[in-house]
Amino acid sequence: MNNVLKDLKDIGEKVEKLLILFPKTRDNDNLLVSYYWAYQLGDKFENLTCKDFFRIYAEGKEVICADTITRARRKVQEKCPALRGNKYSHRKNNETIVRTHITDLHLLKFDEI
Repeated sequence: MNNVLKDLKDIGEKVEKLLILFPKTRDNDNLLVSYYWAYQLGDKFENLTCKDFFRIYAEGKEVICADTITRARRKVQEKCPALRGNKYSHRKNNETIVRTHITDLHLLKFDEI
């Protein structure tokens, strides 16, 4: 398995653990990402300034992108129904509506917006 696939699998496993340990993260991506970063940064997290965090986030070296974490959450919840939050079915029910709106937006010309 190449390193990228291994990294993605590791991220998914860590996200799954957080969803199990902290059920509120199942419906709150901001909370999930915060917990993931705190876990990822370890002891460094306690003394990290906001400015330092922004720097390391922008560099993409020490913390994983929030989008990657939330994507992993969606995949885990897709495969493990027990880890789905209360909002999961609501989001799934609205999926068709959102897709339709996005399609409609693509059909508009920029000068019509």
